[in-house]
Amino acid sequence: MKKILGILLLVLVLAGGWFGFKYYNDTYTGTVGYAKVTTTPEKKETVDNQGVVQKGYYSYNYSFDFVMADGTTQTQTFEVTGKDPQPLTVGKYIKAKISKKRVLEGPNYVEASAIPAKALAKIQ
Repeated sequence: MKKILGILLLVLVLAGGWFGFKYYNDTYTGTVGYAKVTTTPEKKETVDNQGVVQKGYYSYNYSFDFVMADGTTQTQTFEVTGKDPQPLTVGKYIKAKISKKRVLEGPNYVEASAIPAKALAKIQ
C-alpha cells in the first residue's frame, strides 16, 4: 500500500511540475514581435478586471498582429492606460516582447531598418 501511495504521489508531483513549467513558459517566456500602428482606438474610461470603472483613468485598447523575425504571426492585445494616456503614433513601427498570453515588454517604437526582412515584408 505504501508503494502505491508513493507512486501516486510521485506521479502527482511530476504532473504538477509539468503543468507549472508549461504555464510559466506560455506566460513569461517571450519572443520579439514587430507591428505597424495603423489606427488609433477610441479613448475609453479604464475598467478593471471586475468591471468597475476607474475614475480619472483612461485607456486605448490595441490589438496587433505581431510578426516575429522568422515571419510567423501572433495576435496580441494590450492597453495603454493612465490619467492622460498618449495613443501610439499611426504609421510608426513598434517592437514588443510577447508571450503566448501577454505583452511582456514594450511596445517601443523602432525604425523600419531595424526590423528583420522577413518580418518587414509581412508587415507592409
